[in-house]
Amino acid sequence: MRQLWFLLIALFILSCTKKEIKDIQADSFRISILPVVNPAFNQYKLTGTLDVHQTAGNIEYGLVVGKTLNPVVEHEQVFKVGSSSSSIDFTKVIANLDTGFTYYVRAYGKSSTSTEYSANQAIGKLAPKLSLNTTSLQYGQLFSVFTNFYISDTENLPEVQLNNTPVKLIGGVGSGVNSASLTFIPPPTLSPGTYTLSVKVGNISISYPTQLTLLEGTWSQLEYLLPRDYSGVASIPDRYVINNWIYTNQFGNPVSPSSFSRYNYKTGETQTLKALPAELLPRGAAIVQIGNDLHFMGGELIATGAANRPVTKSYQVYHITNDTWTQEPDIPAAPRSNAAVMQVGNRLYYGLGTDPSITSGGGYYTGLNDIWVCDLNTKKWTQLQDFPGKGGFSRAYFIVNAKLYVTGGNGDNGTQVKETWCYDPGTNQWSRKADYPGQGWINLSTFSIGGYGYVGLGETASYNSYFGRNLYPNFYKYNATTDKWTEVSNFGGNLVQPFVGNDGSNILIGAGMDASSVPSRALLVFKP
Repeated sequence: MRQLWFLLIALFILSCTKKEIKDIQADSFRISILPVVNPAFNQYKLTGTLDVHQTAGNIEYGLVVGKTLNPVVEHEQVFKVGSSSSSIDFTKVIANLDTGFTYYVRAYGKSSTSTEYSANQAIGKLAPKLSLNTTSLQYGQLFSVFTNFYISDTENLPEVQLNNTPVKLIGGVGSGVNSASLTFIPPPTLSPGTYTLSVKVGNISISYPTQLTLLEGTWSQLEYLLPRDYSGVASIPDRYVINNWIYTNQFGNPVSPSSFSRYNYKTGETQTLKALPAELLPRGAAIVQIGNDLHFMGGELIATGAANRPVTKSYQVYHITNDTWTQEPDIPAAPRSNAAVMQVGNRLYYGLGTDPSITSGGGYYTGLNDIWVCDLNTKKWTQLQDFPGKGGFSRAYFIVNAKLYVTGGNGDNGTQVKETWCYDPGTNQWSRKADYPGQGWINLSTFSIGGYGYVGLGETASYNSYFGRNLYPNFYKYNATTDKWTEVSNFGGNLVQPFVGNDGSNILIGAGMDASSVPSRALLVFKP
């Protein structure tokens, strides 16, 4: 009875209780992203959609990035975009990832009850590289760096550094589809030497694997060009510079008379001077200044009009102070043009050069090897030790510490001669020195300043039927103490047979011709 009684009580309680049943439904949403877009270096743009069907609250959405497939928000890098209770499109840019890894990215949506992910999109490992046209930097001249990746010119601007020193970009960033170019001028505050070039984009720094060399010396173009009617300087290499004046010959021919003038390159003034008769004025003479006189020795007599212009042993002196000429006795050596000349005290050294009527078996001009000295007090000439080296046509000469250096020239078979020789007048001996490292070997330009010799420009003996003359822009400095050549700055253009002079403090180079033999009117100054 007692059990029945308890059963009836339980049934009564249940019948008196009203139970409410709730129908609880989970959040319903979906998230997706489109393939990765790469708008700039190490930047990745992802566009996605949060598609909400039903939710009890806001859904957080964004991107999760990891180095393994299927990254999750609990363990990988999260880029939150926002929260929403309704469907929404979104865009997010991810930047500054480590370029040495492949990354996987998924969009995520996170509600109070669940987390949903999109499919994986891959961000490939980058291989950023820099490329250059040259490893030589030059003061005052543009230098360009090229990349194999795109760089935006409005965001995340790169920084170019030389040995961790920032340099200013010129003209912003030039960008292609998957490339960019950066241009700068090396700042004058940097010293000549070797530098590591690096480009920093965001937190990524890319270095060029080979060190660059900032070459010594500065070139600048002068305000005044050679006047158009000053064709003597513009087309003929005979010249001499004294202070601000450029002295030059306008060579005559049977139709046109010769002329002699000087041009002030700082003021633009031209003065007409007394000229030698056309039949006496040589081209390719060795010219040297002694006091207030200019000495013209040897050369070709082009005014004869002969197909093979004869060379001469004549010796003409121009007196600057009174604008007159004096003819000295002929030089007792064989006639020649483009000879070497050097003054040491009261002694004048002269020799080498070329006689175009003397050729090798292959038809190439051969050089003369004799050298002479003239006592300027007695006017007596004496023959000295012959030049022992190779090279015939178009040898180059420069003087350092009262010693004559000879380099370059065309061999008997038309090939390059790199030999460098030094003549010491104190011992009357020749000695072999380090070979000239340049590529051109005829019509080289030379000068001396600051106790160093400089050789550069020049061309090959061959001719390119498409591009014209094979010209080279490089210059090299010769250190007589160490017997070493070092490349120095060049003016960035190809020029051959310009005149070269020393105005007392700077080197002046001008005129000459380009690869098509078109005369130049430019005047440039070199400062070591």
